[in-house]
Amino acid sequence: MRQRINIPNKLLVVMAGNVKVYYNPRCVTCRRSIERLKVNRVEFELEDFFKDRLTKQEIMSLLKMAGISVKDALRKKDKMYKALKLDRKQYSDNELITFMEKYPGLILRPIMVKDNKAVIANKPEIADAFCKRGMK
Repeated sequence: MRQRINIPNKLLVVMAGNVKVYYNPRCVTCRRSIERLKVNRVEFELEDFFKDRLTKQEIMSLLKMAGISVKDALRKKDKMYKALKLDRKQYSDNELITFMEKYPGLILRPIMVKDNKAVIANKPEIADAFCKRGMK
């Protein structure tokens, strides 16, 4: 589900390009990072990747934009991480991306994207830095 958050123009800090946030609405970490965007008066678009699942291509593209490996993008707290024994077995990147496509809870979140650059904003200070970098 794509949801656009509108902020009154007089409060909006203009950033060149749009910010897209891939998130899980039930995730506390996602909600905290989204709140940081609001505090920094950044206009953004939300995409719930639990409802509108990411494809393998989209996952690979996001990882490339973030400059991180597949293993670094795995959410180790997810129940499927343990069920699939991702901490013990050796899987190829392609296999891991297949798991991420099938079980989106394995993807660290939220992912913020702007101008072909992405960050995993799983800490409020990362979201703040992302906002400040975008305003320069």
